[in-house]
Amino acid sequence: MEELFEATKHVYDEFKSSANQVSAAYGEMWKTYTGNPDDLDEDEKKEINELRGTVYKKFNAEYRLYRIKKICFYGCAFNIYRELYKERLESFLQSIDGASEIDFIEIELKENEKPYNEFWLDKNTKEQISIAIKRREEFLLDKAIGYDYKYIDKKLIYSPESFNENELNLLEDHEIGLFSINQKVIALHKAGVLDYLRKQEPFNTNTNAIARLLAKITGDNISSINKAITPVLKQSTSSRNNPYNNEENENRVNSFFSNIGYDPNNVD
Repeated sequence: MEELFEATKHVYDEFKSSANQVSAAYGEMWKTYTGNPDDLDEDEKKEINELRGTVYKKFNAEYRLYRIKKICFYGCAFNIYRELYKERLESFLQSIDGASEIDFIEIELKENEKPYNEFWLDKNTKEQISIAIKRREEFLLDKAIGYDYKYIDKKLIYSPESFNENELNLLEDHEIGLFSINQKVIALHKAGVLDYLRKQEPFNTNTNAIARLLAKITGDNISSINKAITPVLKQSTSSRNNPYNNEENENRVNSFFSNIGYDPNNVD
């Protein structure tokens, strides 16, 4: 994706030239990607950090622009990746005779060409992109498992026999990741479990009883579950404890439901 982040590349080149004029020691650091920042004095650090800020701003501006334009690339926002997945898959299948979705997934999992480098990213942007890449991999692995493929040593291995319980636990714990407490509550709510329990004795009058039951099932803390389910049951969207207030929580649950073929909006 060489055409991406051209403006950032230009600003970064200008930054390197300016930083080299500030400090020859820093010039050597960006050439080799090694070096000790402590070699710089405080004035040099301050001036270089100010110069580097222009690179951060330019990258963030381009990243936001590509998000608005819904451009897919390695490290793009996960909601964009998920939204464009089907379209990109169909294009892949049409262009390569005999290809399957698992071929597409395998290529996607091997992709590691970043259209950016670490020197362009501030701390928050690094975290944002890291999470997007993690969610992307989880999404792909969920789909691969649906075709009876295991992901072992960074390779997809076809295994048509049923997964035993230990294998499923290993896959979920180390590869696709467990739901957080808030995501579990959203999943249970979308699956109709919370609404069903809410109509039964003693759960219809005792939210804590629901929390205690779910704690026994999930192994999570009663207080934490109670804090998450209460605003959901009361439909308190203004509560800061409502799991739905974090878009990423719902996105992960929706992605999982989509992969197993469940549509919570199509329930009688």
